[in-house]
Amino acid sequence: MTFAEKAASLLFFLLIIIMAVYPALPISQISIEVEIEPSTKINILELKLEELSLHHYGARKHNGKIPVIKEVTIKTSKGDLTPYYYVAKIPSGAYDQLIMKFSDAKAYINHDEIQLDINQKTIEKRITLEGGSHLEISLHIDEEELIANHTISINVEVNALNQ
Repeated sequence: MTFAEKAASLLFFLLIIIMAVYPALPISQISIEVEIEPSTKINILELKLEELSLHHYGARKHNGKIPVIKEVTIKTSKGDLTPYYYVAKIPSGAYDQLIMKFSDAKAYINHDEIQLDINQKTIEKRITLEGGSHLEISLHIDEEELIANHTISINVEVNALNQ
């Protein structure tokens, strides 16, 4: 048996083991509610959330990141508070950090589209969360800075409700 055949056999064996074990891994469901506080001066605000991830408790900084939401646009309009709801499956266990990456933001004021600079594109918040939980995320926007400087500052408030 050549080296290539041995390597292929080992790889095939490992693939069979992974396929047999993977369905047995414990999975939890998490519900997530994201809302932008209602605007008083901006007709429409669109904020592109590139990724929302959770970090597994006890894992190294870059190894324990579990992507939950990818590439979604969150919108709000003057006086409207419409939360966005997501349900995702994640590995069971405890989580200690929420990571949100924003990639784009636009505002519409008096029918003019304004491309916005994002002050902090990646926001990390400490949380205590178990699988099977509900996560409430509120995004607070500084409207005065947005209008004056065409820059968006986001303050994130997180409430984790372990069920």
